[in-house]
Amino acid sequence: METEKLKKNFKIFLAVALSGSLIMNFMLISKVNDLNNRLDHVSSDQQNILHSVNSQSGEMQQILNQFKEELSWLGPVELDVNTNALEEGQAQVRFKWQVKERETDSKVFFHYATGTNSEFEKLQAEELEQGLFQAKIPITVKLEPLWDVRVIESRSNMEEMTETAKEEERMEQYSLKYFVSVESGDAVKSSEVQSESLDYLGTNQYGILQGDLHRKGKQASVTLMQHKTSGETSVVEEAYLLKYQDGTFMGEEPLQLENDQDENLRHFQLWEISPYEEDMRFVIKVVYRDGATFEREVN
Repeated sequence: METEKLKKNFKIFLAVALSGSLIMNFMLISKVNDLNNRLDHVSSDQQNILHSVNSQSGEMQQILNQFKEELSWLGPVELDVNTNALEEGQAQVRFKWQVKERETDSKVFFHYATGTNSEFEKLQAEELEQGLFQAKIPITVKLEPLWDVRVIESRSNMEEMTETAKEEERMEQYSLKYFVSVESGDAVKSSEVQSESLDYLGTNQYGILQGDLHRKGKQASVTLMQHKTSGETSVVEEAYLLKYQDGTFMGEEPLQLENDQDENLRHFQLWEISPYEEDMRFVIKVVYRDGATFEREVN
């Protein structure tokens, strides 16, 4: 009787052990398959990375070859800006470069496009001396400060900042794209297109204006700082906050000039806008020492 019981228990043990072994083998096989899948995925990623690197390397080599070829026949294009008539909103940009290799009957041209223009103007370059060329182009400069106006919302000890004045349009307005070409019969050789930004011309005159509208619940304040960018920058003498509601002008509040000013910084402050409503529209107005006046809306 005792022997039968031992045999039965031994069979049960063998069955449990076999089941456990099967489960462990199944789990091991699943892990091995998962590992194989991961290795295949890593291998695929590695192949993609290698392909991307090889592709980028090829592109970089192509650009380098073009650059070397360009250097062989064209020196660097230098520019300088004549600002004698800047107060009238006019300036002249002169480009100068060396052509190292060209046919005796070839002609050298300068191509340029300003602002958002996609079409390039074409000018025949003036030869100053053997192989040295120049081109002069007039530009109109809108003299105005560079604005950086933001709304800062304070909620539950957290601040959300919204930039309300985008300067991309201004940057694009003063962008200048150009390249040089040499033509000999039907053969044309052109340099890479280069670009410059001349937005600093207006900034030198009136600096950078940084305005912050701070909102916290039913209270609001305004900070305005003028950053001078050169010794020729005119300074802001007066600053005001203009208030509108439902399209109606509600009045203006002066911003106070703070003491202890840095020579390159003018700081104005309005500690509390009163009265203040959340649906009001605000405009910052500045008056410069030379009499120029500028406004910028704050949303």
